[in-house]
Amino acid sequence: MNSLLIVSLIIFSVFTQSDIYQNELGCKTKLLQTMKATNAYSSRQGYGVVNFDINNDGSVSNIKATDSQCAISRNEDGTILFKKCPFFKKSSYAAARYLKFTPPINQAGQSCSIKNKERIFTYHKYKVRFKDDMEFLLDEDFHNFSDSSEFSDLATSNLPPVINQPYDLPPNN
Repeated sequence: MNSLLIVSLIIFSVFTQSDIYQNELGCKTKLLQTMKATNAYSSRQGYGVVNFDINNDGSVSNIKATDSQCAISRNEDGTILFKKCPFFKKSSYAAARYLKFTPPINQAGQSCSIKNKERIFTYHKYKVRFKDDMEFLLDEDFHNFSDSSEFSDLATSNLPPVINQPYDLPPNN
């Protein structure tokens, strides 16, 4: 059972190098592991926010899901319009339980802990990478663009081409 859990963590974990957390007293740590949050509501997009404490050993405690927002449309300037929704709190909380950090140390090299830090987990419907994790490709984006060259402005060059005609299914043998 333990080996299954370890294999699952390895498969579903994302290791990062750049997430540094520090408090006002100079206690500093680096994020080693985060689990990709799963989206039970695959038709919804948005983000969940969790707050937590980082213990002396790099584990997390006192996890609280504090916010959940759904991406619902675009503002006139093209930015995403969010609306409070309940869909991402549970999975953000579950993913935060797997956060792992280096043991925090202060400027004198002594062990310390960090209280009340925040992490945002994003939930994307489409597998499109943007420079900003808070950017989303919305269903309305497909309807608003008739020329595929306009999609490149949204940094979606890795999308497959959109075909506006039905394709033939292979014959049943």
